[in-house]
Amino acid sequence: SEPHWQTDGYSFPSGHAQAAGVIGYTGLKAYQKYGYKILKVLSIFIMIFVPLSRIYLGQHYLTDVLVGLLLAYGIAALMFKLVDRMKDEEDIYTLMLVPIFFILMLFVKNHDLYIAAGGFTGFALGYYLEKRYIKYDVKEKMIYQIIKVVVGIMIALAIKEGFKFIFPDTILFDFFRYSLIGIWAALGAPWVFNYGKRYFK
Repeated sequence: SEPHWQTDGYSFPSGHAQAAGVIGYTGLKAYQKYGYKILKVLSIFIMIFVPLSRIYLGQHYLTDVLVGLLLAYGIAALMFKLVDRMKDEEDIYTLMLVPIFFILMLFVKNHDLYIAAGGFTGFALGYYLEKRYIKYDVKEKMIYQIIKVVVGIMIALAIKEGFKFIFPDTILFDFFRYSLIGIWAALGAPWVFNYGKRYFK
């Protein structure tokens, strides 16, 4: 039988490692701001577990995930610096970056690019709408923060895996699938938790 390290996959650099790096970096920045240790633990777990899982499954070499993580850290650090300069209009500037992904998608038919573009597009659109209509307050008690994280991740995974049975297995529909995850993270989850907070008061 074929060794697991020779299975088909998408090589250099690892898109999953890049996504894990961005999520982890963002989580650590949130930990620095709000002080919730659960954010630190989850962020480190994601940054370690996701890249290692890609190597174990034979989808990437060590260099693929290391470069993916380094790219993610660099991009995330740059984005946070830009956000600091944008003051209170970061949602608009984030939305303005979406066309760049669409232009890249016209010329580069790469699975990882479509996944990243989908997630970013959904998040940018969701964040723009959330900031105007939901205005979610992230400050909550520790136990409620933990519940939000667990529920949020479970639903995101349900979207990721569940829609595989609905959408055809193509990079275009992977774009839509990850767009839904981005929309859930930036708009759906804040709306649900905002409603839940009022309901349980």
